[in-house]
Amino acid sequence: MTDTVADMITRIRNAARVRHESVTMPYSAYRETIANTLVRGGYLSNVQKTGKRVGRVLECSISYFLNADGEKTAKIIDMQRVSKSSRRVYQGSKDIRVARGKYESYVLSTPKGILFDREAKKEGVGGEVLFKVQG
Repeated sequence: MTDTVADMITRIRNAARVRHESVTMPYSAYRETIANTLVRGGYLSNVQKTGKRVGRVLECSISYFLNADGEKTAKIIDMQRVSKSSRRVYQGSKDIRVARGKYESYVLSTPKGILFDREAKKEGVGGEVLFKVQG
């Protein structure tokens, strides 16, 4: 596997579409940081790592809305990779446009860590646009 971020967002997107409570994936510190950012944004409810040093697993619990009918709807509608290994996409702090009126956010890798577009604009930093979350 060459693109671990694409694998991660595909696993989360697919689990949300079929209404799984949680999804597991191989552990890495980078994936854990991204997952904790999604918890901060309300898209995931909980993240925990399990297992010993070899074979460690990251388990992410997906957040849901509860409809009036009692059906659960995932807070994540779609996730799309923006910056790929074949084409990196960067935005400066002044180039970041925060979507207004829409339920979408961009996740950026910045010198201050993994941040949402609103947080990066507030901090005054730019970076690589990892992916877009619609919810």
